[in-house]
Amino acid sequence: MTDEEFDDFHGERQQRGLKDFFDEGTVMKHECTPGENPYWEETKKIYFEQPPKLQKTYKLTVVFYQRLKRENKELFHKSEPKKKNSDAAEGDVDDGDDEPLSLLTGRRMRKRKIDAENGGDDKKGGPTGPKRTKTTNQEPEPKNKAKDSNSQEVAPSGPLLQLPTGSAKVYTRLSADQSCVWKGPYRRERMNLVLFFHNAMKTVLGDPHTLDIQCREPYLVFPILKGAGVKEIEITKKDFTDVIAKKEVKDGEFVLRESLGVKQCHKLGADRVKEFSISFWGHFVWRFCLNVGDSGLYNAITDDQLSFLFGIDMEEHRNRVAEKHLVGFLFSKAPAKPYVQEIWKCLKAKKAEFSKLVNKALNYAGLDKLARMYDVTYDRSLFIERIKLVREAVSKL
Repeated sequence: MTDEEFDDFHGERQQRGLKDFFDEGTVMKHECTPGENPYWEETKKIYFEQPPKLQKTYKLTVVFYQRLKRENKELFHKSEPKKKNSDAAEGDVDDGDDEPLSLLTGRRMRKRKIDAENGGDDKKGGPTGPKRTKTTNQEPEPKNKAKDSNSQEVAPSGPLLQLPTGSAKVYTRLSADQSCVWKGPYRRERMNLVLFFHNAMKTVLGDPHTLDIQCREPYLVFPILKGAGVKEIEITKKDFTDVIAKKEVKDGEFVLRESLGVKQCHKLGADRVKEFSISFWGHFVWRFCLNVGDSGLYNAITDDQLSFLFGIDMEEHRNRVAEKHLVGFLFSKAPAKPYVQEIWKCLKAKKAEFSKLVNKALNYAGLDKLARMYDVTYDRSLFIERIKLVREAVSKL
């Protein structure tokens, strides 16, 4: 969902009480986008269940907050109990909790996790003990001291591959030696989601159309893709507005995209669709099952010789699946009609091969383990539900 679509959906509401809870989709972490919020679909469902007069009001936030509180207490922390009001009416009903609950924010969740790893200790000496103070003979570390080599990477400074057009975007730069592409800086939650998607696709699901990825926190590093026969990458300079840094840049360096010899698959021409391998369509099946957003031929690249085919930009969750047919499952935004017609022909002609691919044994335990390792939201039941939808649709080709 784009920023514009998000604003159109929400409109303007009062901002009081549960600050930013509904408006930014925040449930478990700060600065959480709707696509990253595991309860976003439920949020929208509740939204549209309300009468029109109730929509776009603060009261709707409370409705969803209360339901979330009843069904997902692990997202909340106990707060100080309020004194009982002797004047309360006999008919007033509470939620059955001994102590009131408040939404557990990302900061509190991180602190709870750190405290648990430290054996439950916190900054206090105990329930009644004095506040602990740290004693050391070392000089205080300067605030501007450079990070050591084992911490975060130094920001890359190579030429940009694309214009930074939105504040929620990250930079995409060619490395100085032109051997790889750097993307970032990422927030930890989003970076882990990208790593989960890529490793799930490549190592667990065995997808040959997923790029290799390396983590250089807060950056991610990908191989540079060049068309067959390309020997030199051309660099140009131009003035532009850096929307991320919110500043004007003079003579900024850019990679001349044409010199890479790569194309987005939706610009190849519909007549080339029949040349795509069945495993390439399998790539979009796995994106659908993992709930990867922004899936389309525009996010798949190749060259004129089809010497490689890779899906790119697996960085967000898919918001919705309205269509009930196979092409609607594969793409969050369908290609132009001539491409769709050729895709249907291709899949029908290779039905047996495609059926074998989508009906292969799947390592659900491996996906569960990977999700725990990267601490991301992954719904096994959703994966199973969607692969069943795909298998049924393929059987009807």
